[in-house]
Amino acid sequence: MNPTQRLPISHEEEIEADWGMTLKIWWAMTWRSVVFTLFPTVVLAIPLSITLLILQRMFGINPMIRTLLLQSLGWTIGLLAGIVVVKIILNMPFAGFRICLLKTSPQTPEASPARHPAAPESGEPVCGSVI
Repeated sequence: MNPTQRLPISHEEEIEADWGMTLKIWWAMTWRSVVFTLFPTVVLAIPLSITLLILQRMFGINPMIRTLLLQSLGWTIGLLAGIVVVKIILNMPFAGFRICLLKTSPQTPEASPARHPAAPESGEPVCGSVI
């Protein structure tokens, strides 16, 4: 089966999240967030910090500006990394389950997106990818 193909699901297949599943999802998000935040921050912050320190000493730039720029860089990287991690987790299979987004209310016909080719004719929801 194609890894990008979507499979139909039914509400009978919906499972209640237990603490083990919650811990697996939390850990998958946490370690990726640390890696995706730490690596770019170190790669970008060290050269930027050295450059700003040199400029601060040469031109008398206020140290608070350097601090503000570095903190803004770290915050931005953390925010973007968090969004990327959530996207990765939403497409990731876990042991026996995957995270799935389901509609909770019907859309109006004019706002309804095109049907997915793998969607069944019965109108069952389509969720996630199989890997």
